[in-house]
Formats: sequence, C-alpha cells, structure tokens
Amino acid sequence: SLANFSTKHSRVTDLLRMTKLRALSVRFTGGCTFQTLSSSLHELRNLETLSVHDRQKIRVNDHGGGDIVLDFIHLKDLTLSMHMPRFLDQYRFPPHLAHIWLIGCRMEEDPTPILEKLLYLKSVYFSSGAFVGKRMLKELPDGLMYITSLKELKIERMKREWWERLAPSGDDYCKVKHIPSVQFINCDGH
Repeated sequence: SLANFSTKHSRVTDLLRMTKLRALSVRFTGGCTFQTLSSSLHELRNLETLSVHDRQKIRVNDHGGGDIVLDFIHLKDLTLSMHMPRFLDQYRFPPHLAHIWLIGCRMEEDPTPILEKLLYLKSVYFSSGAFVGKRMLKELPDGLMYITSLKELKIERMKREWWERLAPSGDDYCKVKHIPSVQFINCDGH
C-alpha cells in the first residue's frame, strides 16, 4: 500500500517500478498531467484499490488534457475526487469494479447508463458536488433499477421527499426495490 502519493513532490514515473502495489492513494497536486499519471498507473497490474484526489478540483482537461485511464483488471475499489464534467465511458473502467466513490466531480450528465454496465458493481457513493445537473439533484436516475448487482445505497442529507418517493409506497420505489440495503442518513425527519 502507498498512501498520499503527491504528484508535486514525487515523480509519477517512480510508480512504474511498483508493479506489486495493491492499494494506492494519489494526491494530484500538479507536477504532471493526467495523461502522464495514467501511463504510469497503467503498469500497476495488481492494483485493487485506487484513490485519486485533486483538492483544487481543476478540470481534468486543464491538467494537460486526456481522460484518466483505469483499465486495471483487478481493481475493485475506486475513489475519484476530481472535477470531471463528463463521466468516463464503460470501456475505461475495470471489469471487476465493485465499489465506486465520486466526490466533487461536478458531472453534468447522468453516469448511470455507464454504471449499469459494470456487472460486479455493489456500491456507489455520490458525495456532495458529484453532480451539477439539475435533474440529478432532484431524483435518482431511472437507470439505477438496471444495476442489479448493487447491494447498498446510502442517501445522506437529502430532503424528506426523497424518503417518501423511495419508500415501498412511493412513486420511485421501483428504482430501488432490488437493492437489499437502502439507508437514509441525516435526512429531514429520519
């Protein structure tokens, strides 16, 4: 495991020699482009857990362009805390991804059509600032009902209407009825 690897104070090419690394947390603080970071990460074939954090939340394209490539065969847990207005396509995600956290990504489009194609996905965590699209802030996407491998959904700090719509008698219950654990945390009235 390697935690808090800073792209400003370390050379990302050093990662090329860490081929047995299984868990990595990268703090993107400048010093390279996302393209350089992606090519260095590409050699980490045993990686199971990856976190990429950009505290400044600068647009991915402002870091030298290109999407981050996540084609790790063994990756199961992924945290992306960076500004990426458009979600990566399904072919850029690891085939066995089980858990994904999206934090402050400010996505403008619904990522569910891509997430529903990830066959082993068990949990999705959308944190504050994950979306800027108005529709995404008001309701769960229809495509959620097609992510059949999903085992857990946590809804935090949302209005009471969310609970009412997702309760067994609610209008949107069909979107979550296949998920064994749906939790409401710090929601109005619950």
